[in-house]
Amino acid sequence: MKGAIVINGYYSSPSSVYQADRMKEELTKLGAETDIVKNDRPFPIGEKFCYDFAVFFDKDVNLARNMEESGVLVFNSSFATENTDDKIRTALITLRDKEIITPLTIPSPKKYSYVKDAEYLKRIGEILGYPLVVKESKGSLGEQVYLVEDFDSLVEIDEKIGNKDKLYQQYVYESKGKSARIIVIGKKYFCAMLLNNDGDFRSNAHAGGKGIAVEADEEYVKAAERVAELFDLDYCGVDFFAVAPILIEVNGNAYFTEIEKVTGKNVARRYSEYILETTKEHLLCKNLLSL
Repeated sequence: MKGAIVINGYYSSPSSVYQADRMKEELTKLGAETDIVKNDRPFPIGEKFCYDFAVFFDKDVNLARNMEESGVLVFNSSFATENTDDKIRTALITLRDKEIITPLTIPSPKKYSYVKDAEYLKRIGEILGYPLVVKESKGSLGEQVYLVEDFDSLVEIDEKIGNKDKLYQQYVYESKGKSARIIVIGKKYFCAMLLNNDGDFRSNAHAGGKGIAVEADEEYVKAAERVAELFDLDYCGVDFFAVAPILIEVNGNAYFTEIEKVTGKNVARRYSEYILETTKEHLLCKNLLSL
């Protein structure tokens, strides 16, 4: 079997490089031929890709869908990537499963140019209380997440984000700087860690959070697996508040540098095994149908 490991050609970090290299290493050990493919070259619509599968570590949904239309089995699918990349869409889809608990969330209204609406923002503060959290709908590594202490700060952040889609969310003070990260592979729990950041309300490893290996409680495991099932994710990191399995966000292409380090679990190996098992079954079914 031959596969592509797709990464963004316009962004690189130690974690993204590590992730691609580790997947290539493990897939090679299992007998698969792989190329690391960047999205920084022209890919005409309808291009015939010479791959059986693609490990998609990017959010370029159009490229993922182009590969799928060519017959490539993409992990995660373009639709799963699209639904988890947009935090507003993620929040709306979670409504389909009443067992998945989320904080009170208000999506921003659609605007065609930025308009400062003080009355609207005042109502946001009255509904959610202060402090509250503002998140850009699309963002990674906690970089587009803001803690807002009062109305004046809310106005300032709203102006800073401008016309981008965003959401306003209830703040869970008891989980300040703490979260639980659950890795799910093939809809099944694989490993978990607690993230703690004493210097920031965000627990992200990228923002300075440190991981501690844990064996997740059953309620966290069930909640994470439900999320993976709901979004049809082959692989994901599901983040919950540390005080209760209340969903923070769903990371379809979650970095696993920190969790491999602290847990000693070989995430890349298990994901590679799942990809090759699934691709083998897919190709077998495809060949049988062509007879």
